[in-house]
Amino acid sequence: MNKQEILEKAKSRVQKSEKVYISDWDCEVIVREINAKEYVDISSECLDNTGNDIDRKKYMNYMIISSLYSIDGERLFTNDDINIIENMGAESFAVIFQAVDKLNNLTGSNKNPKNLKKAAK
Repeated sequence: MNKQEILEKAKSRVQKSEKVYISDWDCEVIVREINAKEYVDISSECLDNTGNDIDRKKYMNYMIISSLYSIDGERLFTNDDINIIENMGAESFAVIFQAVDKLNNLTGSNKNPKNLKKAAK
């Protein structure tokens, strides 16, 4: 694939999303994947006191904040709402974070088979 073809694919890329049901709220919400800018911003915001490692608690909370939308497409939370996320029921938190993880491949659980074949060589 040449540069022009890659640029065209990049321009036409559609963000992945998934509807999930949140029992605490008795409704469905949209979890969408984040883009590269959001990923860098979140990672920078979540550095621990040493500046070398990511604070996992902050990271998970900010990933949810950045990924969660109403069915109408309205972002539900801002960084100022972190305490709402922290006080969410564990089941709801887990359902949302599992969708965030799946869409963004945070834990590497959605390994691309083409990349695995190359790594094995």
